[in-house]
Amino acid sequence: MKIFKRILSALLCAFVVISPVGEIKASAEVESIKLMCFGDSITDGYNFVGGYRYTLGNLLSENGYSSYVDFVGPNWGGNQYDPQHAGYSGYTIADTPKRSGLTDFAEWIMGEYTPDVVMLQIGTNDILDYYELDTIADRLETLVDLVLAGLPEDGMLFLATITTMDATNGLYIDQSYYTVELMDATVDSYNDDIRALVAEKQSAGENIALCDWDGIITKSDLYDGVHPTESGYGKMGEHWYEILVNYMETGSTELPDDTQTEVLYGDVNNDGVVNSIDATITVRAALNVLTLTDEQTVAADVNGDGVVNSIDATIITRYALKVLEQFPVEG
Repeated sequence: MKIFKRILSALLCAFVVISPVGEIKASAEVESIKLMCFGDSITDGYNFVGGYRYTLGNLLSENGYSSYVDFVGPNWGGNQYDPQHAGYSGYTIADTPKRSGLTDFAEWIMGEYTPDVVMLQIGTNDILDYYELDTIADRLETLVDLVLAGLPEDGMLFLATITTMDATNGLYIDQSYYTVELMDATVDSYNDDIRALVAEKQSAGENIALCDWDGIITKSDLYDGVHPTESGYGKMGEHWYEILVNYMETGSTELPDDTQTEVLYGDVNNDGVVNSIDATITVRAALNVLTLTDEQTVAADVNGDGVVNSIDATIITRYALKVLEQFPVEG
């Protein structure tokens, strides 16, 4: 497993520094990775250009990671620093009588773009077509094996469950076949297959981990019963960002348990130190120059008023200069 040096480590500076291009610079040299987002229309970004990659890319850029993450793939789309991807709208796991599949060219795309990390989400269209669902897990395993075989020895495949679907919307869902209950059960069954496949491959020593959308994307996050809304894609991008950055910083594919992790107020970039860099991030967030994740928002709201603004930045600066011994939210 590739273990990267921590990017947002403490910087030896006693005042706020903003670079000429407005990017927070990483203090340590890190290995760059090539990231391939691989899948169907949800990876492509149907209904919202760039899909989850828009939020993922902008969070990477805003938090100083854009120099270290190179998105790769033959396709192009989205208003983020690197719009390359391998999302194919309408595709299934493997070729079917009605659709093209990823398996047919997976070996080629892995060899052509040589990603270090792959984010794979596929299977929604197999379910929409109710195509040979009794063997859907077998088809997925064949594709996963091709991706794993194409990764470098220290690469990583993050395999995602598919997002929920709402059979009350008949734009893409055949309501003559799928009831709400049947669609829910079919999605749940396939996602259980995905979880089991990841566990099996991990037991065999493969570099694979799970991205689970259960509890993150709900039916209220869907635009047309299948594809997420803009805000739904945003939730996906935030979660992918957390997964990727955690992996880059720690080498772990397991996110910390939020219920067991205490917030270090003021440590907005989560490097274990409260300093002027955190104040800089807070100022930029207050000016809507960048978007904070939920965890960053909690850490930045040091006066506990539910709003991140210049007051929080001032308090963080005073704390970093040891003018304050604790934050108001801790009092």
